[in-house]
Amino acid sequence: MKIIEKVPKITGHLHYVATRRGDIVEVFDDHNLVVDAGRELMALIMTGKQTTSITKIGVGTGITPEAVKDTGLTDCVYIPLTARSTDGKTARFDFVIGTDQANGLNIHEFGLFAENGTMFSHRVRAKEKDLVKADDLELTGYWEINF
Repeated sequence: MKIIEKVPKITGHLHYVATRRGDIVEVFDDHNLVVDAGRELMALIMTGKQTTSITKIGVGTGITPEAVKDTGLTDCVYIPLTARSTDGKTARFDFVIGTDQANGLNIHEFGLFAENGTMFSHRVRAKEKDLVKADDLELTGYWEINF
């Protein structure tokens, strides 16, 4: 007897709202790419060879589309997560990029990172729209990974 089981793909999405002095300037909700380094990290955790967890989000200036071999962001600034939770097969990572963080950065890309620095997933925003971080701009959001 042959057992055939289709393993669902690990998916996720990034959602945030950017506000400038309380006014919404951008709402973003789109898929992400789980990179090879993230998949390898999961394998290490499952075999007990690694004990790290997802603890931060990164923002950067890169505009190159996501690729599975990506391991970092251009001009990366890391921001600690504000909360982590699970609901069934979904892991959720909440964040706030406050008015005092990443100022001067033209944010085009986001990454979800483990405590040990391994990038788990990556998302690049549209090139034609700038999101220049300043002390009057705040981003509040979450990143969900579905297993």
